[in-house]
Amino acid sequence: MEDKVTLEVIIETMKGWIESKTPIQPSVYLDAAIKMNILVEELDDNIAIKHMELEKLERKQKRVVEHIRIAKKFSDLKNYQ
Repeated sequence: MEDKVTLEVIIETMKGWIESKTPIQPSVYLDAAIKMNILVEELDDNIAIKHMELEKLERKQKRVVEHIRIAKKFSDLKNYQ
């Protein structure tokens, strides 16, 4: 079973090889760069999705606040009569 590849794993692996002066084939650098770009793109996509979800929740919250304001106003009018 293969371990999950994350940005942290790639960075730490490459850092370890560089610090220990392990020779690294150019193809390994390219493979790491490609994987990192894909992972960053996935993170960007997730951030965009979460941002849209947050905006949707903020719109709902504004509607709820407005409904509460209207209900209080109506309640005040009923109490006034």
